[in-house]
Amino acid sequence: MLENPLNNEDGFDSGHYSELMMTAYDNRNYEESYRYATLLIEHDSARANAVAWVYKGLSAGMLSEPARPRIKEMINYIEKALDIDQECCKSALRINAALQVARSVSDFTWYVLSSFAQSTQRQVDSRLSRQSPTPVVVSGQSTSETIGRNIGAGIGAGIAQSIIQDSETRKQGLRSGTRFRNDYQEDIVAGLQLAWLLDQSESVASQILGCIGAILDTNSINPAAKQPLLDDTAELREDIKKHYGHLAQPQLGRSSYVACPRCGYSNIVVHRGQCLDIVLLVFTAGLWLLVMWFRKPAPVKVGDKLTCNTCDHEWVYRG
Repeated sequence: MLENPLNNEDGFDSGHYSELMMTAYDNRNYEESYRYATLLIEHDSARANAVAWVYKGLSAGMLSEPARPRIKEMINYIEKALDIDQECCKSALRINAALQVARSVSDFTWYVLSSFAQSTQRQVDSRLSRQSPTPVVVSGQSTSETIGRNIGAGIGAGIAQSIIQDSETRKQGLRSGTRFRNDYQEDIVAGLQLAWLLDQSESVASQILGCIGAILDTNSINPAAKQPLLDDTAELREDIKKHYGHLAQPQLGRSSYVACPRCGYSNIVVHRGQCLDIVLLVFTAGLWLLVMWFRKPAPVKVGDKLTCNTCDHEWVYRG
């Protein structure tokens, strides 16, 4: 419970409540820190407490959730602080405000991507729950025939589940990509830009690049939806590169998958080693198909011929 400064016989003590505000933030009690900051602003309006505006903004950012984004609110409050005192984010604080801004944006981004992944998994589980294959046993069959049928049914069910999972992942990835662009991307980019404006240190730069990289690496968003993020952060990333050229720059296609240049999906087939697969399919009576289906895709190399399973586009990978 917050103390009421109006009932304090000694009058309003801004130093006391500033200490309470900072301590609450240090202890990750962001709701209380937000409320103390609000009290300081309301009862110290004559001096327009810039530090309180900073803490109010940081607390709002840390409380941001996918259902209630507050990154824009954080940016607005910190900009008010900068209008009062340009140096407020570098003095009178026990924290690195810029790093806290970058972390709050990164945490919020993680929550958003996690919510997308959970939504995709729910859709996959819902589809799979409607698929309930059961072994078929026909009267008079021999044991070997029964085993053969059950193995065949199991193989078919496994392939069907994999197809369903891939299909739902692509559908949800397209929806999530659209939602990310419309609801979250602008605020995330603005938050990262504010962090860099406040402090161009290596720790802040690493946090910014890590946040962008997490978005580019996720499978929860259609790869085609990630290009606008690269475009919107191009100037920011270039400026970071000038300061810290040794830091790895996030980019699409850096992992083992490559997005189709036509449709943006990463459902790619690499035409390499197919002759061996055909031989093994023949000698294992088709069981090698399971290995082909579930094995991890080979890393794409320059010169590989690729085919997109989504739109049938074919091209040679040039890096």
